[in-house]
Amino acid sequence: MQTDYAGHTVPVVDPDTGVIFQAQIFVAVLGASSFTFAHASFSQKLPDWIEGQCRALTFFGGVTKAIVCDNLWMCGSPTGWSSSSMNHKRVGRHGRSLRHDDPAATRSR
Repeated sequence: MQTDYAGHTVPVVDPDTGVIFQAQIFVAVLGASSFTFAHASFSQKLPDWIEGQCRALTFFGGVTKAIVCDNLWMCGSPTGWSSSSMNHKRVGRHGRSLRHDDPAATRSR
């Protein structure tokens, strides 16, 4: 699974207040099939990134053997993560899930 935030934002209007905010679009793709998941979030901060990862894995119906992230620094390792190197305190529930399922993870660049 390859994940990243799209470069463009999408304006979203709060129906109660009329306030417009720019939603960040999290995208996950299964490379071989181009099966795609997209999720709008308030920011690209860690909690929104974790939610996007979890929603994508739920959407795809399980954990992939590998996750390629453009912003892998959020997991606490500049070179990649593994059950031994990942900063589990930073990623909480997502980290525990990855430790259990142990997918390979790499940076996209």
